[in-house]
Amino acid sequence: MNMPYNTMQLLKRWVTPLRLLMIRHELENRIKHLQQNAIVLFNVPDHNNLGDHAISIGERTFFQDYFPDRQVCEITTKEWSLGGSAQLLQKLPDDALIFFQGGGFLGSLWQWEEDNLCDVVSKLGDRTCIVLPQTLYFSDGIDGQALKDKRISFYASHRNVVFFLRDKRSYDLCRHVLPDNQCYLFPDTTYYMDGHPDSSIHRNGVVFCFRVDQEKTLDDDIKRQVTDVLENFGVPITATDTVIDHNVRPCSRMAAVESKLDQFRHAQLVVTDRLHGLILCAITRTPCLAFNNISKKVQGAYDWVAKDPSLSLVTNGPLDEATLSRLLAVQPSSDDTPRIRLKPQFDDMAHTIQVLTGARASL
Repeated sequence: MNMPYNTMQLLKRWVTPLRLLMIRHELENRIKHLQQNAIVLFNVPDHNNLGDHAISIGERTFFQDYFPDRQVCEITTKEWSLGGSAQLLQKLPDDALIFFQGGGFLGSLWQWEEDNLCDVVSKLGDRTCIVLPQTLYFSDGIDGQALKDKRISFYASHRNVVFFLRDKRSYDLCRHVLPDNQCYLFPDTTYYMDGHPDSSIHRNGVVFCFRVDQEKTLDDDIKRQVTDVLENFGVPITATDTVIDHNVRPCSRMAAVESKLDQFRHAQLVVTDRLHGLILCAITRTPCLAFNNISKKVQGAYDWVAKDPSLSLVTNGPLDEATLSRLLAVQPSSDDTPRIRLKPQFDDMAHTIQVLTGARASL
């Protein structure tokens, strides 16, 4: 998935000088051809996490619908880390809007992504920078507190950074630790994707989609319990993940994400502890049993769609077999999608961007 802290510094040593020159030239050429009122989106993924790519698709669709007259320029985290510079940012049009990809990299879990954000912000001067819906999480202990203090100090001197948070816990934490920065609560932009739900598809079997990284909290006993119950129901089980075995470039992300969406569309039920496991189910109208992760962001994603009877979150206590039985039998409507249900929240997000930047939104 995301590279560990300091990986980009090491990567620069492995990349040939010619390749670095090519990356810098490509970035300069991209910025050179920007329209005056362009949207510039930093920290775009080119790794193997399809959840992050789904966020990008949702963001592009959001910009296309609410700011249709604005060109969108994407700069990946890796591109900036290898080829970005203050001189490059000076060439941005004065009226360009600056955004950073949404996701879950604020705080302790994927530090190098936020390091990249801080590097861009520090070179941009006082231009308004909007961080699209994110999770904010700091680990317990000395390291987590040290990083928190470091980020608080940085953002206190960069009040031009505006945070959109995708869950109430992150929003409350942001207001508490970063009181000098504006923050707002909006849904993960993957909810704005069209998942092309199809009620005519024959659904069969259960798909497991579980984490294996540092955000994992679900133990093997729970997985075995779920497996035993499903086997008693005689339901076939397959395993997948939203993190795949190869990196995905922005130009090929739609096909990669669509392939995963199609897998979910054909399942009777998905059991997952991944935030985007839950959200991809919601947008394809696939029944889902979800478990929380270490940052509680799955709970935050679920809260936006908690009234959907085809989605269920296990919080405390033993697994309720009746819930599994109900989810296996439910037939969700393909009409009541999160994109429709959360339209007031996305309208509000577009209006907030309009107020913050002066860019006229199509509302």
